[in-house]
Amino acid sequence: MPQPLPPAPDKAYDPDSYRSRVGAYAGQIHEVRWGYYKGWPHGQVRRAIVRKRWFQVVLHAGAETLLVRIQDNGTLGTGRALLLNRETGAVLALSQQAAPLRKLVVGPDAGEGTKAFLRAGEADVHLTREKGASAWTLGLRWGDFQGELTLDSAGAPTPSIVIGAARPPLAHRPALTQRAPLLKVAGSVSIAGRALPLRDTFAELTYYNAFLPKLTRGRVLSAQGLVGGRPAALACTRGELHGEQQEATLFVDGQPHGLGSLQLLDDGRVLGDGLALSFTARAVHSADERRMGGRIHHQSTWTAGLLEGALTLPSGERADIRWPALLEDHRLLR
Repeated sequence: MPQPLPPAPDKAYDPDSYRSRVGAYAGQIHEVRWGYYKGWPHGQVRRAIVRKRWFQVVLHAGAETLLVRIQDNGTLGTGRALLLNRETGAVLALSQQAAPLRKLVVGPDAGEGTKAFLRAGEADVHLTREKGASAWTLGLRWGDFQGELTLDSAGAPTPSIVIGAARPPLAHRPALTQRAPLLKVAGSVSIAGRALPLRDTFAELTYYNAFLPKLTRGRVLSAQGLVGGRPAALACTRGELHGEQQEATLFVDGQPHGLGSLQLLDDGRVLGDGLALSFTARAVHSADERRMGGRIHHQSTWTAGLLEGALTLPSGERADIRWPALLEDHRLLR
C-alpha cells in the first residue's frame, strides 16, 4: 500500500562528507547545491563536462501535450518546445542551442527564486518564481508558440524529491529530481494562433540536477488525472538517472506517497504491488543533444500517450485510472 514519503532534508548532500542524502522525500529544496569536495577549480571543470540541469514543464490540454524544456549541458545548452497530439500523432517541435550563462540559464534555484531563461535566435522563454511566491511564471514567445502562464502550487500536493548518487567509483557525483505536479494553470498559450484549451488543466514542473557518468540511461513515466473526482498524479523511473535510486510516487490528497518497488517496462507498462498499468503510445518525438563541435552526446525521446489500469490508493481503495501520460527515454552516449 502507498506510504507517505518522509520530510525532505534541508540540503541534498551531507556538508561534512559531500555524500548525497540518497532517498525519496516529500518537500522542496529551494536551492540545490552540491559543494566542492575536491575544491572549486576541480568542481568547475567537472560541472562543465558532466553536469546536466534542466527545467521541464508538461501540461496535457485536451488531446494535446505541451512540453517546454530549458536544459544546461555544461558547455552548451538547448531549449525545446513540443506539442504532441495524442489523437492524430502529429508533432510540432522547436529547438534552439545556446551558450550557458549568456543566452541560456538553469541555475540552482529550483523553487522560490527560480530564474531560468533561453534567449537565442527566435526563442524567448523564461521561467521565474519570486521569493515568497507560490507560483511560477512561464513566458513563451517562439515561432508558432506564444503564451504566458502562471503555474500555481497553492492547493497542489507537496512536491517530491528523489536524490541519488552515481554508480561507484563516482559516488560523489549526485543526482536529484524535484517534481511539482498538479499545478493550477492560468493564462493562455496559442499555437499558430490557435488557443490551447486550458480549463481544468494541471501542469507538472520538474527540476533535474545531476552529474552523470558516461553511458547512463534512464526512463521516466509521468501522468496526471482524476481518481474518485480528485486530482492525482503518478511518476516512476527506471535506469540510472539517480544512480540506483528510483522514483515511484503517487500524488493524491495533497501528499506524495511512495509506491515501493515498481517495474517500468520498455513498452511503458508499470507493474507493482497493487498496481498494474498499461501505456498506449500516441505521439513520439526524438532529438539529439550536441556538444561544442557537433558531437552527439545525449539522445532523448518523448512519447505522449495514455496510461490506464488499476491501482491501490493510500486508503486501501482500488481505483481505475485513464490518464494522459508522458514517457521519456534519456541516453548519455559519452
